[in-house]
Amino acid sequence: MTNTTQDRIGRLEDQLRELTDRSRIGALIDRFVSGLDHPDPRWCDEAWYRSVFSDGIVLDMPNGTHTGIAGLPHFFGGPKSQWARTHHVTTNHLIEVAGDTATGRANVQATHVPHGPDAPLFTGGARYDFTAVRTPAGWRISHLATAIVWLDHGTPALAAQH
Repeated sequence: MTNTTQDRIGRLEDQLRELTDRSRIGALIDRFVSGLDHPDPRWCDEAWYRSVFSDGIVLDMPNGTHTGIAGLPHFFGGPKSQWARTHHVTTNHLIEVAGDTATGRANVQATHVPHGPDAPLFTGGARYDFTAVRTPAGWRISHLATAIVWLDHGTPALAAQH
């Protein structure tokens, strides 16, 4: 078996494409949670959601299920309005790419700060399981499911701000 320069270049190109795809898909997850935390709910309009999700997105979230881009600002904005601010962090992006489809998992930790200083923080840990597809506009998440791992309702917000 010969190992020509062209063969080696071909393998390197394949590896580079896979690394680039994984990086872009991980960035989509990070972009999504950053949008969840944006202080201006008008920022996450349907055009913004189209930059993260495919047209036929299927969501299975703690606040319910939703299909499609239409209505996403309301779907996410309603629950978010219950909090003064939120902070989501994702880690451990495990992504498997197979051509123009990818599957993955990421851990997320979320902190929800109440409107009043005497109300407790609401924190939790969850897992995102997702599918992404390559579109003409780049990678987009086509399915996202959240599995709650733990919740804590007890830390007073005032104490957490010091």
